[in-house]
Amino acid sequence: MNNLKVRDNKVTMSSREIAKETGKRHDNVLRDIEKMLKDLKKGYLTFEEIYSDSCGRFQKQYLLPYHELMILLTGYSTKLRDIVLSRWEELENQNMPKLPATYKEALLALVDIVELNERKSEQLKLDKPFSNFGKSVANSSESIPVCDYAKVLNNYGIKIGRNKLFNLLRKNGFLIKAGRSKNSPFQRYINMGIFEIKETVLTSIKGDLLVTTYLITGKGQIYLLDKIKNILNI
Repeated sequence: MNNLKVRDNKVTMSSREIAKETGKRHDNVLRDIEKMLKDLKKGYLTFEEIYSDSCGRFQKQYLLPYHELMILLTGYSTKLRDIVLSRWEELENQNMPKLPATYKEALLALVDIVELNERKSEQLKLDKPFSNFGKSVANSSESIPVCDYAKVLNNYGIKIGRNKLFNLLRKNGFLIKAGRSKNSPFQRYINMGIFEIKETVLTSIKGDLLVTTYLITGKGQIYLLDKIKNILNI
């Protein structure tokens, strides 16, 4: 777990770290934070972050800067306040960069910072279409067929056809490879909310026919995008 993170140029502590240090359940810490943010009339999204847990499920946590952390701790006991603040200081000292001892070291450090900012700027340009993809999907709850997902990926710079996408998903264990269930997702990915089942009844002269279609959910589109980028080394 990354104990301290920088968000919007502010050092933050996660609600999971707060729960760990105080011995509270994470859902109770989330509740305390949401009550505090409501009282302060601050939007949840300003502090919210989505992470993937050890089971691959998408979960919510909050990243609190020092100011909001102090307000939250006023509602906790003196002992818990001391534990969390001591942990903050410990982590902050661990992450404190070593100050340059000479003018030469200072110049070298400055060069490193300039090069790092240039790399970040270049990476932001490369990641922009994928960031836009995540935002567009996050704002939509629409699920789509796998073949349509290939078209979506093409629009965001991943040139892959329908057949190649099916082959990639089969080869990497997302879809069943053979048999009557070929191209159906494994149950664990349905349970994770990556895929969902849509059943339609078609009426014909031979009677009713139940047709099953597997769709990729909005969450699944984001999840698979990250997996596909890693597989294709993008």
